[in-house]
Amino acid sequence: MWSPVGGQRREFTINLITPDNGEKFLVEFSSQTLTNIQGFLSEDPDLTITINRTDLESVMIGTKTLMGDLSALVFLVSPAFRD
Repeated sequence: MWSPVGGQRREFTINLITPDNGEKFLVEFSSQTLTNIQGFLSEDPDLTITINRTDLESVMIGTKTLMGDLSALVFLVSPAFRD
């Protein structure tokens, strides 16, 4: 869908994978509707998020932040991003 302001694209697909419990979800936003389909993944997603379900639940209840987890991951994976 295209926004009436600026003609920006307003559709996306996300693969959400929770490896600690083996779940996977296809999350789509299209025609101003957000849907999720358990057990499926897109072959060409705009974004793939892999996060343990336990960490995701902590983010959802507000005891952790997603950005905090991402910063920790970048710190571990790439020493160039430490400073």
